[in-house]
Amino acid sequence: MAFVCVKCTDVAAVRLIQLLCWTPPCIPEVYLPEEPFIHVASALTIEINRAFKLLQDVASGRNLK
Repeated sequence: MAFVCVKCTDVAAVRLIQLLCWTPPCIPEVYLPEEPFIHVASALTIEINRAFKLLQDVASGRNLK
């Protein structure tokens, strides 16, 4: 029984050493250009403003075309 306990302790010690000496994987740096995000945000803003204008026209009872 003592032999099993000693072996379990040895295995745990080896795993701990492996864990402490572990180096994280190299994650490549990703470059995302700013321009496409600006275009999407601008187009989205225009569509949201159109929707708000339509809701305002409906709420005020203006003639919808």
